[in-house]
Order: sequence, then C-alpha cells, then structure tokens
Amino acid sequence: MAASKIRYWLPVVFFMGFIFYMSCQRGEDLPSLFPYQDIVYHIAIYALLAWSFGRAVFFEKPGLTFFKIVCLCGVFGLLYGVSDEFHQQFVSGRACDIFDVNIDTVGSVIGGFIVRWLR
Repeated sequence: MAASKIRYWLPVVFFMGFIFYMSCQRGEDLPSLFPYQDIVYHIAIYALLAWSFGRAVFFEKPGLTFFKIVCLCGVFGLLYGVSDEFHQQFVSGRACDIFDVNIDTVGSVIGGFIVRWLR
C-alpha cells in the first residue's frame, strides 16, 4: 500500500518542486523563445501538476465524481499558484502577478479534465 501511495504522490511532489525551482530563477535569466511563452508554460506545467494531483486523488478516493476531481484540481492549482506568485515577489526580476494565478488555475482545470480522459 505504501509503495502505491508513493507511486501516485511522488509526481505531485516532483511538479511542485519543479515549479518552485523555476520560480527561484531570476527574471533576467529566463530566455524568451516565442511569443506568449509564459502563458503556454504556465498552462502546461499546471496542467501536469493538476493531472498528477487528480490521478493521486482518484487513487485515494476512487468514488469521487469527475466533477469533484476537476474542482479539486482547480482549487489545488489556484492555491499553489497563489503561493508561487507570493514566493516570486522575493526573487530578483520576478513579480507577483494575478494574471499568472488565473492562467495557473486554467491549466489546473485542464489537468483535471485530462485525468478523466486518461482514465
């Protein structure tokens, strides 16, 4: 049982750590590769985070409805996005941006839908 919990929750911790690590990077150290890359990156990484979270929640509580899993993913992404933006205000060249929190939440809801699609 413990090994299966680790199997499902480790990706959540990994994506949270990756987001935190990337948020520690100074703004001037992040290259611009294409237009709107910030939006694409936020949606993609928060969709992956929420997918891994939703997958772990589905494993823990298999009786949850699809709607509840999507809602949980959205709230989880919103809360982690707020904490991430708060953290960024202390990093050189970065700022706390409510738009990013909104994009993080959208990505998280998309990740919640992916849980259902991949099940």
